[in-house]
Amino acid sequence: MSAWAPARASLRPRYRIKLPLSAGTTYVDDLVLGLCLPDSAFGRPGSKKYCCRYSTMPWYRFTRSRGTPPALISTLNPALLRPSDHLDFSHHEEVIIRFPRSPQRTYALFRYCSLADRQTAPFPTDCAGFLYYWTPQDKDRPPLGLGLEGSVRLRLTSDPSSFEAGEDLRLPTGAPWQTILPQIARRKQDGTLARQLLAENLVTPAQLASARRVFAGSGRITPQLTLFRLGQEFPVDFADGGVKLSVVGDDKLHKIHFPRLFSDGWSGSALASFEPSTHPAHTAAGRRVVCLRIGRIMHPVFCAVPGYGGPFVKPEKGRLLMLSGEAPWAYDIDADIDADEENAQALRVLWDNSGGASRRVMNARSTTVPQALCRVGCRPACPIPPTALTRRLPSQHGYERMLTVCPPYFPSGGREAADRAHAWGRGATAADAADDALKAFLIFAR
Repeated sequence: MSAWAPARASLRPRYRIKLPLSAGTTYVDDLVLGLCLPDSAFGRPGSKKYCCRYSTMPWYRFTRSRGTPPALISTLNPALLRPSDHLDFSHHEEVIIRFPRSPQRTYALFRYCSLADRQTAPFPTDCAGFLYYWTPQDKDRPPLGLGLEGSVRLRLTSDPSSFEAGEDLRLPTGAPWQTILPQIARRKQDGTLARQLLAENLVTPAQLASARRVFAGSGRITPQLTLFRLGQEFPVDFADGGVKLSVVGDDKLHKIHFPRLFSDGWSGSALASFEPSTHPAHTAAGRRVVCLRIGRIMHPVFCAVPGYGGPFVKPEKGRLLMLSGEAPWAYDIDADIDADEENAQALRVLWDNSGGASRRVMNARSTTVPQALCRVGCRPACPIPPTALTRRLPSQHGYERMLTVCPPYFPSGGREAADRAHAWGRGATAADAADDALKAFLIFAR
């Protein structure tokens, strides 16, 4: 006798099936499929591996029915929320929402996040609140990124009267749980959300069209790694060593990729954000320099390499990402660096989207270099050749690299001179490293 009876209806999981020619997210509900197969086949009761013997058309899309009927909410406008719009997402793998004016049998489906094995993680405990459409609130600047920075979020609170005191649901990385407007505009299965936002005048057809144009052919959209402006937080993993982000421009997406932004010596994770440098050396000269500020620490930061003496100090909450010389990491977005133009262009877009100066400030830091500076021991590969009277140097180089181009002057390897250059620069950031290094050469190398 078989260990289990495949004909038992209780062992058959219930599915909703989406037909190939159905519009939007229209499903044929409560279609019972005989999916229980013997152990020697694809699965058995209780396992998550099932094979549909009726799936003769591979483009059928199946979603597991969790036994919960769609929840009806009246609005996504936070100013019009009612107590009846309260939702409890706790422990659900997916939640289905519908609106009063939605076409019959069309829904919006929400999931929490995907795990490493592509399984869906359930919503956490005490995950109850109100779905609403979030937009950045700043009356002192124009709409950002063509007005594309908006998203559907879940505000954790028990009553609309306490909406302002509540907090938005977050992912395990610390980033907000959200479905951003470009996702809503581009994905057909989010047509219910798009129709509701249009009906409530929360977005315009022009915004949806702009989102489709900017994100055309961009592949999968990851909200927590998509930036619209400076100051927007994104998750960082110090053990990974770098960041890879998408930046929303006027007509296309730009990419930020710093593969070695963090040193290999630190482990842990946090939220971080780019912000304009307020260093006097940058603001007085009208330069556009970007720093990186560490926000909430999600996983404790610790040194994974005993005796680590690398270029970065331990990242701390609320502080800028610091170099070992107690100078913050910084990036001059107008430096003439052809090899890193993609990152510079993306950061310029963030700057302009954040209400920064619209006029591009060109880097004019050409420093006179006396021929006598390189008269002893320099090899032909020296970046400051004897014949050069002026040279524009990349600003992203650290102190040590700039101070070791002429080893005879700094036999200690440049560390002592780096300290002197830092003192001379009165706390100048790494974006000033080239200038400070040249000052150190001119003063201490005589």
